[in-house]
Amino acid sequence: RRIDSIIDRLFDLLPVVRQNIYMPAFAFSNSIKTVGPALAPDITYDELDIADGTAASDRFTRMVLGLDPKPENTRAALDRYCTLDTKALAAVHSALERVAIDGRALRGKVTPERLLGRGIDENLDRLSL
Repeated sequence: RRIDSIIDRLFDLLPVVRQNIYMPAFAFSNSIKTVGPALAPDITYDELDIADGTAASDRFTRMVLGLDPKPENTRAALDRYCTLDTKALAAVHSALERVAIDGRALRGKVTPERLLGRGIDENLDRLSL
């Protein structure tokens, strides 16, 4: 089945982040909602109608049970939320790749600017690996 080839390529980034990188912007959380915006400042959940997993689960349940008076609005909001989560995961993966590649090249002489490149928030100057 085609889905099996996709499933075989999935990889959870949580253990990678937990064991290898910490930034003050994480605020002691490894949630995609904190890690994503810290590593990719253009990722923000602020403008979404549904902005966290608990709300997404609740709204989805209400929608499928027929308790949602505007299911088309909920479906659109869930689509925006899931799309942003996917973009955040891709951005975290990309940032971690840059950390791994540049970290090997620099052999311990790592700075946040060299690791993460352009577009990363200036407040990340205390990156810890």
